[in-house]
Amino acid sequence: MDDPKDIATTVKSLESALDGVAIKLAIATAAVVFGLLIEYQMMPGRYPALMDCIRFRRLSDWNALEKHVRSAIIGGLFITFGVSAELWYEHRTNVLEAQLQTENGLLIATLNEKASSADARAKLLENSTQQLRTDEEMARKSVADANRKAGEANSTAEREKLERQQLAVLVSPRTLSVEQQNKIGAACKGSYATSPNNRIRVESYGLDGEGAALAQEIVGALTSGSLYSSVAIGATVQSGQFDTGVLISSPPEAIDFANCLATAFTKIGRLAEVKVNGERHLGGARMGGNATMGGNASMGGGGNPMRPAGPLPPGSPIEIMVGIRSVAVAVSAK
Repeated sequence: MDDPKDIATTVKSLESALDGVAIKLAIATAAVVFGLLIEYQMMPGRYPALMDCIRFRRLSDWNALEKHVRSAIIGGLFITFGVSAELWYEHRTNVLEAQLQTENGLLIATLNEKASSADARAKLLENSTQQLRTDEEMARKSVADANRKAGEANSTAEREKLERQQLAVLVSPRTLSVEQQNKIGAACKGSYATSPNNRIRVESYGLDGEGAALAQEIVGALTSGSLYSSVAIGATVQSGQFDTGVLISSPPEAIDFANCLATAFTKIGRLAEVKVNGERHLGGARMGGNATMGGNASMGGGGNPMRPAGPLPPGSPIEIMVGIRSVAVAVSAK
């Protein structure tokens, strides 16, 4: 599409040429009228008779003229009237064309202004679009960088969490002071009714002196809360995998008391790995009670049976199993 400015220049040039032609046409028409007037002035006696006929309304003056003279006069009048009317309407046409040119000039100026404004807006829109693309690209890079940093932070947090857990395992206490025992007993006192016939069973693995000491301290905590216990400390020796931490198993009706003990052991006693109704390793082979083994005797068993997680059957006594201490295990570096 041509530039509106070029179109405006072409239109202006054509209008100027049209003005020149109109002036020349007006001059030519005026020359024709002037020539006719001169011609009719050279016909003496004709026009005075015609004027007398018109002024005095006498047909005799008109009839006195010869027929061909009357015809020439009538034809001349029509030609003069027609050429004069042509000259007049040509003048009016020139006036209207001048007005039209003015309006066209205003219209073209307005269109040029709007075209310039549209070009400016288009340029601004193009710049805005380019800026938006640039901002979008920067935002994508920022998001990618943020995701990368988040991934690194998550990895770092996971490593730090693992390190804290390993450190907690290494430094966590495996003993309860007398003060802690009294506070644990007071915290859970009255939340579960035991009797000499319905005691809380406290046990630990045989040959685990540290676990046996902690189990005895747990018995002291229960005693301070007026709770009966059944002691089976070090009474069982088993092969296979061992449980770690402190495992509390309870029937459904004693779950609140079990959770109370777990919270007290964790917050007051600062014990690590306290679980309620978790899985239990039953070992490949077990030896308990008053059994003895000596000489070349051995104990073994296949498999590693598990007691699934969940509450004990209703009416069962609560069991507190003190497992071995947790140990920190190295993992492969990524």
